[in-house]
Amino acid sequence: MAMDEVQIGANIQETCINNLRFADDIVLIAETPDELHTLVDKIYEASCVLGLKVNIAKTEVQGSAKGKCNLNIDIANDRLKQVEDFVYMGGSRRAGAAFRRLKNICTSTSISSHTKMLLYQSLILSILLYGAESWTV
Repeated sequence: MAMDEVQIGANIQETCINNLRFADDIVLIAETPDELHTLVDKIYEASCVLGLKVNIAKTEVQGSAKGKCNLNIDIANDRLKQVEDFVYMGGSRRAGAAFRRLKNICTSTSISSHTKMLLYQSLILSILLYGAESWTV
């Protein structure tokens, strides 16, 4: 897969997570605009090789920095729309905001990795997967 060998993204318990997949949608995770651009390029190139078309009009980017961050991400010379919130399956996803609120916990050295992972699974994944029971497999 296009993303298997890419070591860009969030490192959780020595595992690099750079994408989340929902039906025919993909959420890419990067720490910098340049890394995000690299991931977008990899997905676009792999899609082209497989004969798939990326719907640029429906492709959006979102920054999660504390301050305003302009992301100038292009696909095939078309600038992607930058949004404040994503909407998926009819509901706004607030997982990024929830994850940011856990920053002190995630960076704490007095909390075990196991506990951090349990918090991630119960607090963040529940937001990300809201409504999953209604998704078509």
